[in-house]
Amino acid sequence: MNEVLKGAFERARAAFIPVCDNECAALLEELCRRIKPRRVLEIGTAVGCSSSVMALACDCELDTVDVDGARIEEAHKLWRDLGIEGRIHAYLGDVRQLLFRITEGKKYGIVFIDGPKSAYKSIFLHAAEHLEEGGVIISDDVGYLGLVKGNGYPPHKHRTIVYNMRSYLEYISQPPYETKIMWDKGGGIAVTEVKEV
Repeated sequence: MNEVLKGAFERARAAFIPVCDNECAALLEELCRRIKPRRVLEIGTAVGCSSSVMALACDCELDTVDVDGARIEEAHKLWRDLGIEGRIHAYLGDVRQLLFRITEGKKYGIVFIDGPKSAYKSIFLHAAEHLEEGGVIISDDVGYLGLVKGNGYPPHKHRTIVYNMRSYLEYISQPPYETKIMWDKGGGIAVTEVKEV
C-alpha cells in the first residue's frame, strides 16, 4: 500500500474513525483491478481511505457521500496528496436525500456501501438500478459486531440493527441477486452481483 495512504489509515484508526479494515481494502483493490469500473459509487466517505484505495486501483471517476463535512475536508487533503482529487466527487449530506441526484443518468461498475446500516436495503435497491452489467455491490460491516451471523437473540440496544441486517442479507441472497457473504473478513463483507434487473 502507498505510504501516504497507509499513514492515513493508521491516523484514522488511532482516532477511532470508522474506515475499512485491511481485508476489506484488499478486496476493494482486487475488485477494482479485475472489473476496471469506469465509475464507482461509495456510501460513507469518512476521511477518504477506501475511496483512495479504489481510485488508485483503477482509472475511475468516483462519487462519494458522507454527512460529516470535516471528514470530507480531510478526505480532500488525502486525495490531493495522492494526486487523485480530480477524479473524486464528494457530496455532503444524508445519502437518503442525495442518492437520486448523485446517480441521475449514471451507471456504476462498483458500488461500496459503508454508511448508515438502517439504510442499506434502500441504498442497495437504488444502486442496483444503476449498476453496469458485470458490476458488483459491496456491503461492508454486515456482521455488525459479530451479532448478525446465525439467528441468536441480540442484546437490546443492537436488536433493531441486527434484525434489519439479517433481513437485508436474506433479501440480497435471493434471485435476481447472487451474494457471497464473507463472515471472516473484517466486520463481514457481502459482494452482490445482479443477474438480471
